[in-house]
Amino acid sequence: MFKNLPRQTFGKVQARLFPFYFALTTLCTLLQLGTLSVLSGGAPLPRTPLIQLAVGIAAGLANWLVVEPHTTGIMFERYALENAEGPRDNDRIKALYKTFGAWHGFSSVLNLAALVAAVAYGWTLAGWLHVAA
Repeated sequence: MFKNLPRQTFGKVQARLFPFYFALTTLCTLLQLGTLSVLSGGAPLPRTPLIQLAVGIAAGLANWLVVEPHTTGIMFERYALENAEGPRDNDRIKALYKTFGAWHGFSSVLNLAALVAAVAYGWTLAGWLHVAA
């Protein structure tokens, strides 16, 4: 999409997709936590996978409920200034680009943290498998 759509159209599409993406990743991580509790059979949950899932849930919630709405708001504010009639406030647009880039980068770091936590949890699960020879 990035290469085939105008920048503002791409941004508007992403603004519709990202809330669903962050909600889905967060809810799937919560589902993993639920299955871990069921599989533990009432025993205390192991610390390592609990931390891994907590990191994934925290990163997903932060992206879904805080970072994404704020970043999208900055993007739409910039679009409004870019599309406004009359003289352009280039300094304000430039400042919004910078602010958007910082928040977008923070969102990427949170997304990466959720991915690393998911891979680490998968690694932990794989370590629990016992393959009969």
